[in-house]
Formats: sequence, C-alpha cells, structure tokens
Amino acid sequence: MKPHFTWLRASAVLTAAGLLVAINGCSFLYNLSTNQCNTTKDCLALGKEFADSVCSVEQHVCVANPDSNAGSSGSGTSAGTSSGGASASGGTGHPNGGSKPSGGGEAGGGEAGSGNGACSTNADCIAAALEQPAICVKKAEGNECVVLTTEQCPVLLPTTVAGSSTLDLLRTNSPLVLGGFATMNVGDPHETLAVINWDLAFEEFNEAAAKNSNKAAFQPVLGLICNGAFPNDGDLAVSMSHLTEEVGTPGILSTLSAPNLLSAWNYTQSDEYTGNTVMFLSTGSATLQLANLDDSGYVWHLLGDPRLLAATVSSLVRQIEPYVRARQPDSAAPLKVALVSNDNQTLNDITTVLTNAPPSGQAANDPRRFDYLTFNGDLAIHQSSQFYQAQIKSGDQTSAQKAGDDILKNPPQIIIGLATSEFAALIREVEANWGKASTPSAGVPRPYYVLSHYLATANNVLTDTPSLLAAYATAATVPPLDTRLVGVNYALAQDTHSKDLYDSYLQRIKRFYGTNGKLTLDGTENYYDGAYSMLYASSLTNRTAPTGADVRDALENRVLNPDGDPLDIGPSNVETELPRLISTLKAKIALWGTDGPPNFDRVSGTRLSPTSAWCMNDIGNYKYKYSPDGLLFDATTGTFSAPTSGSVACLAKFQQ
Repeated sequence: MKPHFTWLRASAVLTAAGLLVAINGCSFLYNLSTNQCNTTKDCLALGKEFADSVCSVEQHVCVANPDSNAGSSGSGTSAGTSSGGASASGGTGHPNGGSKPSGGGEAGGGEAGSGNGACSTNADCIAAALEQPAICVKKAEGNECVVLTTEQCPVLLPTTVAGSSTLDLLRTNSPLVLGGFATMNVGDPHETLAVINWDLAFEEFNEAAAKNSNKAAFQPVLGLICNGAFPNDGDLAVSMSHLTEEVGTPGILSTLSAPNLLSAWNYTQSDEYTGNTVMFLSTGSATLQLANLDDSGYVWHLLGDPRLLAATVSSLVRQIEPYVRARQPDSAAPLKVALVSNDNQTLNDITTVLTNAPPSGQAANDPRRFDYLTFNGDLAIHQSSQFYQAQIKSGDQTSAQKAGDDILKNPPQIIIGLATSEFAALIREVEANWGKASTPSAGVPRPYYVLSHYLATANNVLTDTPSLLAAYATAATVPPLDTRLVGVNYALAQDTHSKDLYDSYLQRIKRFYGTNGKLTLDGTENYYDGAYSMLYASSLTNRTAPTGADVRDALENRVLNPDGDPLDIGPSNVETELPRLISTLKAKIALWGTDGPPNFDRVSGTRLSPTSAWCMNDIGNYKYKYSPDGLLFDATTGTFSAPTSGSVACLAKFQQ
C-alpha cells in the first residue's frame, strides 16, 4: 500500500495566540506529537509563538511560562488585537478568552481587533498552526485562518505532489479546496476505495498541470475529505459547516448514503446557512427521491437510478430460473424465492420497484415490466406462498443471521440479497445449517444467490480469511457455493476506447496503491471519474474563488457536454489541454471517462448507465476472483448476452 500521512487534528479556526488552551490548570501549546520537547530550549526553537513557553518534562509538551504575564489577561483593548484574546481570563466583557484571528469578539477574548492583520497568506496561517495545513480565508469582516483537517475531516489530498508535500503546495500557492465525503476506517482513513481513487486523481491532475510552462493561470486543487460514516451524533452538520461555511468549498465529492446526501444538500438550503452555493457530485447511484429532487442542477450522480438496477435484478432471476429449476427433484414444481433487503435507501428503492404492482392495462411487452420481479411465469407479489421478504439492518450481522435462520424454516431455491457486507453473515448461516436432518431444508438442493451491486465492490467479504467461498466448496456442500452465486452491477463501458482507458487506469491505481493492501480496486473507477470531472469543472470556472453555481455550470456546459470535443480522462491530456481550456473561455469538452462518454439525463442528473451480471470465478486452490461483466444486460429487451470476449465460466452455464 502506498505510504501516506494523516494530518494531526487541530481546531478548525486558530491563531498563534489561540493555541494556548487550559488543560488541568496548565496552558498547553497545541501538541503536534507525543514528544514535543525535552528541554525549554526545544520549545524556544519552535518560533516566536513559543517565546514565553517552557517544557513540561513530565509530559514533554510546551506550556505557557507560569512566571510570565504575557497573554494571561486582556483589557479589551490589548486583547482585541488581530490575534484575539488568548487567555482564560479574557478581556473586558468576554470572560472566556478568544481564539479567532479576526479578534476576540466571536470567541470571547476582548473586543475584536481590525481582523485584516490576522493573515495575509496561507503561509501565515500554517506558521500560526504550527505546521498544520491551514488557509487564509478572506472575508468582509477581515481575513481569518482556518485549519483544514479536523476530527471529522482528517484527510487532505493529494498526499504528495511531484515529491513535495501538500503543505508545501498550500504554503506557496492559493489552491482551491474541494470537499469530499467517504466512509472511512477511522484507524486508517486512507485505506478507503474512494480516498485511494481520489488521491490518485488529485495527484495526477495537479502534477500534470504544473508541468506546462504556461501554467500561470492554473490554480492547484486540493481535496479535504470528511468521514461519511459520521461516528458521532452531529458529525454531518459539523462537517458541512467546516467545508462550506469555514473553508468555503464550492464543490463536494460524495459517497454518502442517500439520506445523508439529502441532509447535506438540505443543509445548504436552510435559512441559517451562511455559505455559498455548493455543487454535489455523488460517485454512486441515485435513489428515486434524489433523482426527482428539485435541486436546480446542484446534485449529480455518476451512476444511474434504482429502476435500471431493479430491471437487471429481475431479469437475472429469470435468466437463472431454468437452470435452477432443472436441478430440483421435481422440475415442474414452482420455485420459491426469498428477497432480503437492508435499510440502505438505494436498495430499498430497488426492492420497492421490484415489488410494485404494474399500472392497470400495461401491455405485456412494455419494457417497464422488466422492473418487476417475475418467476414461475407470474409477478412475485401474486405468489404469497412462493415469495417472501425479509428486512435486515445495514452492517448488522446479527439481523442477517436471524434472517438466515428464518430462511432455513422455509427454504427457497433462490435468495435475492439486496444488502451490503452484512449479507455474508446470512450466507454463512444458511450454508452452515442447510440440509441438517429433521429440518425443513433436509433433502432440498442448496439455494442460488442473486446479490446486489454493493456486494460487487465489497466482494472481499466472500473471500477474506476465513473464506466464505472456500468453506463451502467441499464435498458436503454440492454444488459449491461459488457456482451458485451471481450478482448485478453497473457495467464497464464495452467499446474498445473506453476499455483501453479503464485498463490504463487500473494499472496506474494498482501501482499507486501498492501490493500490501487488501482492497479490491477492480470496478471502482466511478470514484476516479468523479474526481476528474470535478477537478476539470472547478478549474474551468474562470474564477479564483468560484461558487457552487460556477462549478455546476462548468461541469454541465464545459466538461460533461456531449457536444464538446472528446477528451480522454487521465493525466496525459491535462498538461496540454487544461491551459488551452482555461484560456479559451468558450471551449467545451466531452470528458471521456473509464466508464465511457458523458451520457447523462440532465434533468435528473443521473448517468444512463449500462448494467451487467458478475460472479466469483474459481481460479484454483480454493481461491476466487471477482469477474465483472460476465453477461451484459440490454434494458430495451430485458435480456442478457455474452460480451465479445465471451462469458466467464461462472456465468456461462446460465445462458440458454
């Protein structure tokens, strides 16, 4: 895995004076490491902000000199300088001390100073923040230092640029800062599929742009990524406030769940919101609510809406039905199907579409009929004795195991898993207890599984130690689990040009990630495409401080314009084409991504995405490989066909 650095967390807004905080009766300077000093000389060497500090030898941190009066009080006038009041006693009328660079007014230490002297450059703020990433935000009431990384937003991208740190880029330039949300591992936030893809895209884009000798107009673009898992109550609002109202980002890349993305959008529409407009680009699929959202074009999605995936699921069930039926003791008996879904909004929407009743009088050959789950020659909702549903909680293995126990009481031939990684617990429960003597599943052939697109990108839950697939590939579990498991996903573009772009991207990101990581990078190109789309859009607004409206207009009209000149995604064109596009104000491109040309429904902001079936291919020695696009779905006919390269072995048997 590529080495990376996660910035230590500091308060969002601070100055050198504001770095003194009261802890256990002592004033500690912001602790950049577990061993900040061994002697007072170490503290003094850190700069003028530490001139009145001493080293606490017990805790190895720099603390305010108890024998010095500097910063210990403020008289309203003296504490109301551009640095603000720094002490706990504060200035007149403000007992709590101040920490904002624009003066003590907001944070409470003395009356606010002029503010304009708080910072002039990012370098001023980085020095004040003791080498943490910070920017000088210019506001009407005075300039203000804002530390970028926080507890909620711990990742700043790119990790490096041409061998230099992102901090150097901040110090010597005035980069534009985009925001992002990704569901992170708190212990290692960089070990996240979205973050890895975005890091590569931001590094490539900035490095390639900087190579052009005519780069004066180019403004570096950084990404401040927040944890979209929101481990604490209120984290979403805190993150949105930091990104939009403190940092002032004009655009946000998002892997948020549908309810959280809607909440983030609604945050920017509230009466209390004080920031500018924000463009949201979701790198995932839309829900029905989001696809129909009245958002004035501020919310776009790199993948399609649930109706297309619902059609793919129902058609895949019909595709495997003859094969499954032929392997039952009585091939004429009706099949049973269980539909298990979790509380993810997109998956809930797919379930709703699958189990809706068709409009009265709808023609039998109407393509919209592919949305509805059909087997045994009839709609699932008409077969109460052959079809049943179960609801589980996202990420909750216990609820998945319980649903597995319920399935064992009424064993089906096909189990549809519209769920995420917790569904592996259901499979394990079913497989471990299937066929036991004196149980309903005794003598019943083992079930087949149709899995969601989320399990395509989280397929490692099927192969991680202990491997679920390997555990049920024995003589006692005939046929082996891997031969009974298929799924749906958005398809890779099938034209040669897009495939070449994808193959090139996949080589670069695997090299970038390294060989020590455990994540599966295949099929995660939507994160990469989304980052490049936002990077180009934010660079082509013709403004150094664009708003969300500027980014939205550039994205729609200059970057993802189907009538623009085709331009391949990736670093090779950035060096030459970006300066040309910046200088040619009316130039438009159709950014050709790894998923193909920009084919979007511009009313809903959703991509018109092709879909396909995937499976896990046995590569020997109880090891399995995720195989995408084994069968391609045709939404106009509701049928599957083999790609030009031919079907993979784990899907070929289902072709009739």
